[in-house]
Amino acid sequence: MQDPYTLLGVAKTANAAEIKSAYRKLAKKLHPDVNPGRKDIEQKFKEVTAAYDLLSDADKRARFDRGEIDSQGQERGYSGGGYGGYGGAGYILNRAPGMRDHTFAGWQAQRELNKKLTLGAEWFNPGRESMSARNTHLLNAGGIYNFNENFSFLFTAGHSIRGDTHTVAYFGLYWTWGKRAPGDEPKLASSLHSAFGRATPFRIR
Repeated sequence: MQDPYTLLGVAKTANAAEIKSAYRKLAKKLHPDVNPGRKDIEQKFKEVTAAYDLLSDADKRARFDRGEIDSQGQERGYSGGGYGGYGGAGYILNRAPGMRDHTFAGWQAQRELNKKLTLGAEWFNPGRESMSARNTHLLNAGGIYNFNENFSFLFTAGHSIRGDTHTVAYFGLYWTWGKRAPGDEPKLASSLHSAFGRATPFRIR
């Protein structure tokens, strides 16, 4: 079936009254009783009626607009998103007693498994932050669970694979109001974010 908005001849911003009015005009014109024996018009009437049934239901219309169901009201299959990654590095000035200036660096990769769950992993080198610290490397794994468009749970845990012994865990809630703009989607809580001041770590030594 064609796009329901196109079938009814209305804009995607049309309100309920405009959709109903458009359907009534088309139904009157295409009704089988007015066009006896016209199988093509009868089929068109069925398509227009199906389009109205979808768009007149507020919940179905919202799900269709979000791409969750197709024009026939069927659930859309989801094959998972692609892989994504990002990294960064920096230099921290730390003149506190026993501490030292140091660099840090990290790289993170993640994959959207479905519309609710994204999983990923991260390598992070926090640098030698004190005179006694060793050059430490951490491996973290975690994910994001989206309860809905505006509320997500972020989680990550990991352990050092070289240098000082650390076990790290990050947990966070990502809560927004209104529709997210492109690029505003939450990213995995991570050591790299913490280094840039974008997340607060809970560290177990």
